Amino acid sequence: MKRILTIFFFALATTLAAQDASTILKKSEAYLRGAQSTAEVSITTVRPGWQRTMDAKLWNKGTDMSCILITGPKRDAGTVFMKNGEDIWNYVPAIKKLVALPAALVQNWMGTDISNDALINAGALTVDYTPEITGSKQVAGADCWVLELTPKPDAPVVWGRIVAYIDKATFVQLGGEFYDEDEFLITEMQASELTNFDGRKLPKVIKMIPAEDPESYTEIRYSYVDFTTPIPDSFFTKANIKNVK
Repeated sequence: MKRILTIFFFALATTLAAQDASTILKKSEAYLRGAQSTAEVSITTVRPGWQRTMDAKLWNKGTDMSCILITGPKRDAGTVFMKNGEDIWNYVPAIKKLVALPAALVQNWMGTDISNDALINAGALTVDYTPEITGSKQVAGADCWVLELTPKPDAPVVWGRIVAYIDKATFVQLGGEFYDEDEFLITEMQASELTNFDGRKLPKVIKMIPAEDPESYTEIRYSYVDFTTPIPDSFFTKANIKNVK
């Protein structure tokens, strides 16, 4: 009887831990994105000897709908990436071409250190991964949960494992590590310069650093975030992609 109770309480504790990890991840994503959000960013890719900056607008609604519009430089302006559920499209105005993209996007986005999957599918971690609390760690002076995320069966993702560092006080993700299916570290994420955006204290800067070349990186710098202006579902449709501005 004692052994049965021990097994029962161990199973219960394991279940509660899994629920806590899921709650932490959901709160972190909800705090970062809200029910919907609009943002303006600059994205700078740095390499030894050169660097390039793009400007963009981002729209997100829930975990299924997102849109990215490149606003500069001139040669890339008007390029749109849009996700609605499992449908992902890319519109290139220079050639007036609309292309359907696969759900699992392996390549890096627009020559940056940001994967297509991380940018376009951002906010879908709670849908595609199972989180587990594996410890605590000090990150940027904050006490953080260490969450290990493993893909759910048949999830359309490119990462074999993600480690996320989430501030226990604010639920803001302050860092992350992205591993491939062979357990090789591919990219590290660092968040900094917590700033008040529309009533929420969020990282103003997110840096993605390739593990094999730490002198190179891509920096996303937020200049504006709006959580209150409504975004209709019709915005995230194939019929609207050429009208995004």
